[in-house]
Parts: sequence; structure tokens; C-alpha cells
Amino acid sequence: MRPLPINSFADLQAFGKEIALSQMFGQINISQGFIIAMTCYQEGISPTEFANRYDIISGKIAKKSKRLLGEFQQAGGKYTVDTYTDEEVKVTFFFDETKQTISLTFDEAKRSGVAMQKDKTGELVVKAMWEKFTRRMLFARVISEGVSILAPSVNAGLYVGEEVMDFDGVDVPDEQASRIVEATPVPALAPAPSVLVDPSVCNLPSDYYGQRWETLDTPVLQFALEDGRTTVDAKNYIKRVLAARTKGE
Repeated sequence: MRPLPINSFADLQAFGKEIALSQMFGQINISQGFIIAMTCYQEGISPTEFANRYDIISGKIAKKSKRLLGEFQQAGGKYTVDTYTDEEVKVTFFFDETKQTISLTFDEAKRSGVAMQKDKTGELVVKAMWEKFTRRMLFARVISEGVSILAPSVNAGLYVGEEVMDFDGVDVPDEQASRIVEATPVPALAPAPSVLVDPSVCNLPSDYYGQRWETLDTPVLQFALEDGRTTVDAKNYIKRVLAARTKGE
């Protein structure tokens, strides 16, 4: 993936402005667009790859939960999901010779205040995101804490989106909430081996999991080509599907 062609500070400013105006990252201002452009330049990535790695929550950069967990594994870490319910999430992390079990219950999240907010009457109530997606919110916080303890260089001091959205004591806007939930990895039973090895079938953790590439829209296929989790064989298959569509137009 090609990084931004930055040759001067003026280029950074120009790209930052274009990124903000594109609304690719939601409603952000030009200064925030500049930060995104600068991050892309420093890390040698494109805005699309930035979107795969990070969320913008209330104007703050936050690492995606799935990306943090993936980078932890790339660094040699392993994990097991011991408990995954709306009442409690418990994960055991392994890194080098260290083993650490991290758990968080919904009751603990409510007592600490991270899952709570005041309504219009001033009464404390559970945030909508925590009410609707309890185990996903618990899982994201457990992942962040576990990786921060065992491999702090992986998250580089950044919080995950689910943590950032709790800083102000309120829910994120609806247009950002869907992106946060989608970004949160959901542990599940291993899919059938045929799905895992079949390059003609989507094996990315998404709503399209298990569907044949031919049945998916072109933008989805193009996004899968840029996703680092898509296998080489799957990418070659997708390219053939796209080529056939182009030929048939």
C-alpha cells in the first residue's frame, strides 16, 4: 500500500485539509485532518490503512481493538478467551515467558463508572453502547489492559476506541458507534475448515463471513484486497472476480 507522497510541510497541510473535507473519518476539522496526514507520513501508510488501524473518537486517535490484538499476535503474543458473556469477560495472555489473566465484569464496569452516564434528570444510567454490546465493550477493555501490561510497545500508549468513548462519560455519536462495534473482534467457535482454507469464501470477521466473493459488492471486494488479513490465494481469487466483472461491463 502506497504512503502519502509528502515532500514538504505544505504537502502535509494540503493532505490534512483534503482528508478533513472528504469526511472519510467523519466530521473532523482541518487540524485533526493534519494530525491524520502526519501520522500517515510518519508510519508510511495510506489514509485507507490509517482507517484500518485507528478510529477517530471525539477528535482523538484511538487504535482499533482488532488491530491491537492482531499486532500483539504478530509480536509473538498468544491469548485464550476463558469467559465471554455479558456478565464477565476473562482472557489469558501469553508473551515470552509471561502469563497474565485479565478479567472484567459488567458490575465492575458499572461500579467504576465507565459504563455509566447521567441522563437528563441527573440519574446515573447504563450507557446505550454498554447496554447493547456489553460483552464486546468488556472484551475491548480486557484486550487493551492485557496488551498494555505484557507488550506495551504494541499499543504505543494509545487507547482503544471503546476506552476513549468512555472518557467523557457519554456515548459516541451514532455514526461513530457502528464503526466501533464493527471494529471490536468477537470470539467465536472456529469456523468449518473448508471456510478457512477456501480462497473463494470470505474468512474476514465481518457480516460477510462465509459468503462467496462473487456474491459481494465490488467495494467490499476492493476493501478485502487492501485488508492485511486476506490471504494471497483469496486476493488472487478476488482479482479474478473483479476482472470478470470489468470484462462483462
